Amino acid sequence: MNLNFKDILDWHHIQTTRPKRGKPSGWYTYIDQKKDYITNMIQDKLRNLYAHNLNTFNNLTKKHVSTKKLWIAHKENNELIIGEEYKRGKQVIDKRNTQKLKHYNIVTTNLEPTSVLLPCEGCEINTRENNEECLYRLDKNKEDKIEIPVIYSKKSTSNTLTKSFKNRIRMNVKDLYRATAIMENYEDVQENDTLNIPVNIIDEEYNQRKSEYHEIQKWINCEDENIRELIYIKEKLKNKKQLKVYTDGSLETTLTENIMGFGWVIPEVKDYERLTFRGNIKNFPSSTRAELMAIFTALIVMPKRSKVIIYTDSTCAIQNIKIITNQINTRKIWTEKKNPVILQMINDIVQERRLKIICHKVKAHSGDKYNEIADSLARIPGFIEGITNNIFEGTTISLNYNNITDRSFIPIWKFTPIETPVKDAIQDINRLKLMLNFKYQERFKYIMTNTKCREIDWDLTFKTKHPSKITSDITNKEDSNKRSFALKLLCEELPTLSKRYIHKPNLYSSSSCILCEKLVEEDNMHVFTCKRKGQIDPIKTLTNKFKEILIEKIKKEEPGIDIKIIKKVVSEVDILNYTYEKDYTLSKTYSDLSFFDVIKGYIPNILVTKVKKICRNKKAKANKIIIDVLEEFQKILKQIWKERCDKIIEWEIKNGITNKDKRTRQIRNDKRTKIQIDKTSNIKEGNLHISKMMEKINFQRKQKQKEEDLEFFTNEIFLNTFTYKGNNLYKIKIFSDGDMAISS
Repeated sequence: MNLNFKDILDWHHIQTTRPKRGKPSGWYTYIDQKKDYITNMIQDKLRNLYAHNLNTFNNLTKKHVSTKKLWIAHKENNELIIGEEYKRGKQVIDKRNTQKLKHYNIVTTNLEPTSVLLPCEGCEINTRENNEECLYRLDKNKEDKIEIPVIYSKKSTSNTLTKSFKNRIRMNVKDLYRATAIMENYEDVQENDTLNIPVNIIDEEYNQRKSEYHEIQKWINCEDENIRELIYIKEKLKNKKQLKVYTDGSLETTLTENIMGFGWVIPEVKDYERLTFRGNIKNFPSSTRAELMAIFTALIVMPKRSKVIIYTDSTCAIQNIKIITNQINTRKIWTEKKNPVILQMINDIVQERRLKIICHKVKAHSGDKYNEIADSLARIPGFIEGITNNIFEGTTISLNYNNITDRSFIPIWKFTPIETPVKDAIQDINRLKLMLNFKYQERFKYIMTNTKCREIDWDLTFKTKHPSKITSDITNKEDSNKRSFALKLLCEELPTLSKRYIHKPNLYSSSSCILCEKLVEEDNMHVFTCKRKGQIDPIKTLTNKFKEILIEKIKKEEPGIDIKIIKKVVSEVDILNYTYEKDYTLSKTYSDLSFFDVIKGYIPNILVTKVKKICRNKKAKANKIIIDVLEEFQKILKQIWKERCDKIIEWEIKNGITNKDKRTRQIRNDKRTKIQIDKTSNIKEGNLHISKMMEKINFQRKQKQKEEDLEFFTNEIFLNTFTYKGNNLYKIKIFSDGDMAISS
């Protein structure tokens, strides 16, 4: 590893006795591939083992076997000087005990030092009159000089210049800067000298450290290691008046939760040193929230009255920060904006420290060096083979929202501050509960399999059920009838003979369809699959009509597209291609959707995709076409239902069943039930009572379990899922026994 345990050494920086270096060994390649994880995992542990956080095994002064001449690095007037031993011409004995060196400069690219050395063309340390070569003398007894490995090679370790033969430093250049800075500032303090330090100075330093610790704890809750890291950065920046910081945030989805990572980098602090920090946050996941957390933690370490220039690739984060910089009333943060808690805390820290913030937009993944560094810091570290470790352990940072002074109250959900406007949060929670209740019903379990659920466009499906806004003050009978028919068809609640038989067994002798020759139960779907004593499968007719309506609506919206192209694209939707007569009951066990589901009103994703393709990816136009098609198709279905109802009414009149009989409430009493059971069974009265009690207990247990499941999953989805909006029902999986689980 390098001098301060931040990174692993480059393969060509590792000093060995072998003069020629070939391909990296397998052990090195393995470590290089996992270096992000390794450095994050062990650097803090290694720092605790060595004084001053320095890697004592990093041999800075070991001479490379390929280095033919002596190369020296040292600091003069706060500048790094590198010189090559100069032995040209007649060698004269130097009585001053100095050595002659040729001055070289380190080539920089994008403010970053490279490994390349080029001869200095003349500077103030030059001791010769001519400027062809810059030569200077150095005391041989100088203690803070370092012998460094330099070879003439075209192999670059910095990937910044063309691969031509140059003098190249074969060590980490930034470590060289750090080492010379340490040697320059080194003070030889004896161990017993610490006893001579006045007690009041020790107490003052202790109190200062304690104050800095509590200052950071005022804003965030995190591990002590993170606080120490922020204190170290804050100490480095204490004399700065203007600072640049590059921030980034990321959102990762695991099998169990969504977690956000954030990171930032402050470049050009001293001697090409850059300061970095990273962490993770949970709850209300979004990339904007992660980006705002990166900005907030960066502001914690900024000196008072300083100018902070923030570079980010998030437009939403910049717009949110502008509310604060433009000094708009903070009430707008809580009523209109998401992430109000973190925005309020950013506002508080800006006001308290009197910071001036300027935001600049950086294009993501455009090659900007420091933006790429921030992006790599924001990513969640992965697992490494053979090592089991919790990747989030000790890295999760939360907001200390109790110190917000500008608010009389902060809305809380399950001990977590709500990062959305309260009105929106209540709507979302109620929407989630309704959604889970909808999915929990027995009638929908067959459609809620993982495969089928993902094949449905739920947003569009629910839109087609409501021809107008259900909250509208203007109502009419036609609108109400359309809504009623669409919802009853979807929920299998049409008053078919199977429903009539359950509700009025005294009027209807069976649930079989009276229009068929076969004794088939008349359920919702049988109304549209019944052949009416004919030979043609009605599903084939309905499929063709649906395709005709779809093609007609597309042609109306896109008149410039050839009808052949439209027909070709529509034919690619397998659900709309009739192949053979299928059984509806068996279709429930299929892993994919069928045309029966389209009749019910479910919109397949594949249909939306193909229509969007024809409409040149215009989503609004594609949605309008599909809504119009479903409305027209349901008119056909309603006409079939009306014809069926007319024939059933004729049959009821012949059998003496009147509307009054159908509306009469059925009187149920325990005595009649007992007599009927006694005729068909030998169950004793005591056993019957126990059976009813057990049934009641089981029902209550299921209801209680359902309420607990709904409460738990509402909490989990509301806090930890970013896709619950838009009725993404596939996120919750319901098993056959009624248990629920978050689907991966």
